[in-house]
Amino acid sequence: EAAEAATDAEAAEAATDADGDAPAADAEDADADGGDAEDDAVEPPPPALVLEIFDASDRRVRRVTSDPPGPDDVETDMLTRHRGLNRYVWDLRETPLTDLSGLVMFGSTQGARVLPGHYRLRLTAQPVDGDDGEPIVREVTVEVRADARAGLDARSYDDHRALFDRLDVALDDLHRGVTRAAEVRAQIQGAMARAASLTPPDASPSKGVEAIEEAGKALIETLEEWEETLVQRGHESFQDIIRLPPGLNAQIGFLRAQLDGAEPPLPQSMVTRGDAVIARWDEAAAALQTLIDEDLAAFNALFIEHAVPAVVVPHDDAPR
Repeated sequence: EAAEAATDAEAAEAATDADGDAPAADAEDADADGGDAEDDAVEPPPPALVLEIFDASDRRVRRVTSDPPGPDDVETDMLTRHRGLNRYVWDLRETPLTDLSGLVMFGSTQGARVLPGHYRLRLTAQPVDGDDGEPIVREVTVEVRADARAGLDARSYDDHRALFDRLDVALDDLHRGVTRAAEVRAQIQGAMARAASLTPPDASPSKGVEAIEEAGKALIETLEEWEETLVQRGHESFQDIIRLPPGLNAQIGFLRAQLDGAEPPLPQSMVTRGDAVIARWDEAAAALQTLIDEDLAAFNALFIEHAVPAVVVPHDDAPR
């Protein structure tokens, strides 16, 4: 290395003129080559990564990528892809459930703990944009074991998992239903505003606009009452659960948390309580579908009946 450094120094000295400046011809050659080689070197982007975890039945229980999670994504974990060593620690849980943004819930939406057994982990590196190469796939099988001191195996958790799966479906559907109802309310409010804009300034609304206004307010009130039986919007911190009753979603989430921390055998009290909260959600889900199929359909029919256009041109009431 010392010899190479000396050779480079001699070459650099030979390439300068008496004043220590590089000859003009050499400078022109450097400009023609596009500048310094270090400036031209562009670090290629790292490949996109996807980690998938499958159980023994080849059911995918988790999927984590290197893409930043979006606002509607339930999976918030993210793979790093820096140069060198990257590490991801699996918490031995399945995909999280749908959560409600801005809602404080005394309960958990984290995924269920996986059962003891063998799991296949598949890591895929996607080709970089512009690269026609094939994805690089690596797989490994791991075993999740139960606590040997408890003398349990995968079959010991069958009752636990059956109830947990039912609670997962109910809580996930409940949060999705509340989100749907909120979107419907927002559309109703927009439709009411559009109908109200048909009325010129200083004029009384028509009977059609009044009918739409009345039906819209009643439908919004019904949707709000429906939601109040399911979630508690008044919870702004976990201390609020003392003064305000929890919603059905929190009751399901709390039962999930208790079940998650329990070991077999499954107490009958948990089964009984699980049946009760799931039945309440089934009734609420049917009520929401009735609201959509009947009440919302009747509200939409008013716009056809009274010929309310899809686009209303604003009134030109500006002074001239």
